[in-house]
Amino acid sequence: MTDDAPAPDPSTAKGWCVCGQKVTIADAQAVTLQNGRPGWQGYCPECGSPLFAIRRG
Repeated sequence: MTDDAPAPDPSTAKGWCVCGQKVTIADAQAVTLQNGRPGWQGYCPECGSPLFAIRRG
């Protein structure tokens, strides 16, 4: 059995920032949490704070 799921697209990664806006995560990288869940890691293009979001799907 093969995994035919498409690769995650970092250009669609969005998350809530501490500046109060939902933004597209800049320089988003696909990461895997210790519990095995997929996520995005990057920073806010508005204020520069680090962002992390759990991917859905």
